[in-house]
Amino acid sequence: MRKDHSPSQTYLNSFCDPNKPGYLNIYRKADATNPFYNPPKKVCYEENGDINNSFKNKEVLRKFLEEIEPKWSNVISNLEEKKIEEGTMGIIDTYLAYLRLCSPVAKRCNQSLMAQD
Repeated sequence: MRKDHSPSQTYLNSFCDPNKPGYLNIYRKADATNPFYNPPKKVCYEENGDINNSFKNKEVLRKFLEEIEPKWSNVISNLEEKKIEEGTMGIIDTYLAYLRLCSPVAKRCNQSLMAQD
């Protein structure tokens, strides 16, 4: 898996092609003239990406994500309709904190920074 293809699948689901639901219209950097379709899981899948050995309970993120990710599509729809329900901003803030600090990409960046010390 390439490091620049690791945004959360929950996030990528919002970009699925309306003409082919559940699939992203993909363009390779090297060959942008030959697009193809893939589901988000094929584009940004990382085995056990929610495991973080930095925590005492290395699977704590899995429980956290089980609460947040199923609500994400509804939160985005509500924002598009300018409808803020109770808890909406908390879900957004919490999920963005996860993406910035604990996602597989953030873990790799942090490991790289720690290795420089």
